[in-house]
Amino acid sequence: REQVERQNELIAALNDEREAAKDKEINVVVTSDTIEQQLSSIRELVTRQYVYTNAARREQNQTWFFGWERPFSEKSLLATYDGVIKAGIALGGVTIDVDEASRTITVTLPPSTITDNNIPQETINVLEVKNGLFNEVTIDDYNALIVEEKRVMEEKAVEIGLLTDADSEARAIVRAFLELLPGMDTYTLIVK
Repeated sequence: REQVERQNELIAALNDEREAAKDKEINVVVTSDTIEQQLSSIRELVTRQYVYTNAARREQNQTWFFGWERPFSEKSLLATYDGVIKAGIALGGVTIDVDEASRTITVTLPPSTITDNNIPQETINVLEVKNGLFNEVTIDDYNALIVEEKRVMEEKAVEIGLLTDADSEARAIVRAFLELLPGMDTYTLIVK
């Protein structure tokens, strides 16, 4: 929320600057430093999120010598949980090329990555715990379940196109943001 508020304040300030520049009819030259300065104030741009609910079971047997499973040692844990995966880009990896001769600005964005994957503790609902003989479910088992499920859900989010959608959205947002800079209307802007 803080990042969104900061982005909105920056956009409002850029709109004010753009209007002021139009009133003065000044021929503004946009440099790569100008664009980098504006983008660096944002740092990270989260463009998509994936909200999920899932159930998972973790089963484990205790092993003896030579990898044999110990009889009656099976333990299991069944839980449901909710989570949110966020994806976006780190604006520190942006490259900017300004060609004054052709009045073209090319902005190349880094590929989107998963910036956060959160399963709040209060959403974890343990449905079943089965302790084995001399092999009880521990807090480490709960933690291992959550770590594994985060990985599984990240893979699922990538599979359904979360990062591709985040890339498209990032290009659109950066384009809209940069078009607000004073003088940008005299350049051709390409965002890759």
